[in-house]
Amino acid sequence: ELERTYVGAGIEENWEALFRTIALFRRVASDVARHLGYTYPHELDRRVTTYTEQIRSTPRAGERQPEGHA
Repeated sequence: ELERTYVGAGIEENWEALFRTIALFRRVASDVARHLGYTYPHELDRRVTTYTEQIRSTPRAGERQPEGHA
């Protein structure tokens, strides 16, 4: 599973690897928290993941936006 977080130079490959890394961290951190008697911050995790998805969907410099978007 960890090997799937390593990628080449492609932008989309890197985004997919980042989200696989987030998912792996979520799973491991949840297990560790549970074993140590802590509560995993699921709401914070959701907000950070949503924010990261928003960054991913933001057009890069020099990229055209679809019609109707400011």
